[in-house]
Amino acid sequence: MEKKLSIKEYANLKGISEVTVNKYIKNKLVKSIKEGNRRYILLDEEELKEISTNEPKEINNLDTISLIKSSYEEQIKLLQETNKRLVKENKRLTKELKALNIEVKGVYQQFIGEMKTILLPPAPKKKKSKK
Repeated sequence: MEKKLSIKEYANLKGISEVTVNKYIKNKLVKSIKEGNRRYILLDEEELKEISTNEPKEINNLDTISLIKSSYEEQIKLLQETNKRLVKENKRLTKELKALNIEVKGVYQQFIGEMKTILLPPAPKKKKSKK
């Protein structure tokens, strides 16, 4: 007969964190079921007795180290991919900014030219001198 334990109960029995239990579930190192919004670990009587004796097992430590290592490697890959995307986006935005700066400079020069014609009085015409 199988017994259902909450993630918290299982973590307390094993002396590990709930995060580690979730990693065990994700990597299918433990049997689990989902009922509604809750997930439970399924243990048979023998497994439950084994855990409750609190005898440390070398394999569990190796599993934990393996999980941490794979999680670390996944995070590194995600960070590298994110960095590549950010570098590309930065280059694209830099090009756009340069184009906008050129456009703004042209509009500004045109504006100054128009303001000069509006605000500055026309230069007085020189009278032709009679000789």
